[in-house]
Amino acid sequence: MCPDGKGGWTNTTGTGSKVTPPKHAGVQVAGNLGAIAQMLGKTWKLKVSVPKELSQKTVKRTLKGTPQEIAEALGLKLG
Repeated sequence: MCPDGKGGWTNTTGTGSKVTPPKHAGVQVAGNLGAIAQMLGKTWKLKVSVPKELSQKTVKRTLKGTPQEIAEALGLKLG
């Protein structure tokens, strides 16, 4: 789920080959942490929460690591 630039959201879905994920994935994120948390939760199939005071904070970063490490670097929580 991504912001559409017009105040709404755009969902992306698809199918493809099953690939074994690398142990340490990388992500590039840009936008507000509330939307990023939703997108990462859907991608990782995990609950991702963002503290209320950070939900509207805008970030632009490239991160590598496990989902836990990436979440911690952004100030998010898994589970």
